[in-house]
Amino acid sequence: MRLRKEPKEIAVLTLLGTASLAACFFLWGSKDRAFGRRFIEDQANAHGPDGYATDGFTYGDLYRYAEVGPLPRPIKMMNDATSDAGINDAQVLMFGDSFTTYGMDSRPLPFELEKASGIKTFNAGAADFWLTDYLGSHAFDPQHHQAKVAVVETVERNIFRNLDKDGFSGPLDGTEPASFGQANIDQAVRGSPLLVTLRSWVSGAFYQGLGQAEVEYFIKRNRFVDPFRRWLKEIAFRYFGDLDTNIGAYSSAHQMFFYRDEVEFARDAAKLTQAEMDRLADRIDMAGKTLREKYGLKMVLAVMPDKYTVYRDYLPDVESYDGFLPQLQAALKKRGVDYIDMYSVERQMHAERPDLLLYYPSDTHYNVIGKKLLIDRLKDYLQ
Repeated sequence: MRLRKEPKEIAVLTLLGTASLAACFFLWGSKDRAFGRRFIEDQANAHGPDGYATDGFTYGDLYRYAEVGPLPRPIKMMNDATSDAGINDAQVLMFGDSFTTYGMDSRPLPFELEKASGIKTFNAGAADFWLTDYLGSHAFDPQHHQAKVAVVETVERNIFRNLDKDGFSGPLDGTEPASFGQANIDQAVRGSPLLVTLRSWVSGAFYQGLGQAEVEYFIKRNRFVDPFRRWLKEIAFRYFGDLDTNIGAYSSAHQMFFYRDEVEFARDAAKLTQAEMDRLADRIDMAGKTLREKYGLKMVLAVMPDKYTVYRDYLPDVESYDGFLPQLQAALKKRGVDYIDMYSVERQMHAERPDLLLYYPSDTHYNVIGKKLLIDRLKDYLQ
């Protein structure tokens, strides 16, 4: 009977033992906060690669996912100030997503619009597009308010999720809003269907069974493991072109990341069917009529193009734009819905001044130049 183990066996057992201890360490550290925080880096000074940090700076949400490539220019977060106008004192009510509520190198959109136009603007961005519910629950007085216009802003990729609602007040007939752009980007550009299916199954089981969000946080914030993890991601990116699954595309020439959701939305042909286009336009028109009849507000819609829509020419062998926004604009025009055409504005600016970026290369949002373009169009409309 052989008791002495071969070097290969010892190596394998050592590797298995180390992996088991590491797994126990990560699970314990993620579940036991008293134990885990001993290994978490100090967040008071953490910023940049960690995304939107407490010190008021970020390197961008897409860089937070990718964590590879040259370190981008830091972006100052300025979310601390909005309009002083109350909901019944403002002349303009502004509803929107993070393009409205985030202040990146400038104040949030309602504040900057009020400063540029002199028109009191109320920031209702937190309404999450349930407009009538928001007005009904925020002491909005239909008889004595000063507002004349409700500006509704949304980014292109989320337009069905945000606006495909019954008057923006609830799902129609109890159904959930349509969801487009669900095709798996990994299956499209990174791997075989079998590998993608296996990855999705393992990821789902990990999230539900072990709480991957907690484990992932502990690994990413761990002062000992995080540098090695980042190094591995950099190696995978540099030599194999592998990126985080939240990144849909990357332009190496311009060092620009594109969000997975916007790439998927661009590839989804279902949104272009006449039935879907008419339904979306009808829902938007219905919301406008509800705001006018119930609250005396005139609605104007501003859809911000996805960064992928404007800068897809930065990528090789990418199909041309499918014309979703111009088609939507035409459908809304037939229904008499006021619409701020930012697609034409941004495409023209990109063609005439390619040196002026309108979006952050490392983030999904527009920069101060892109925001100013929207403010100028809104100001022209309001005045």
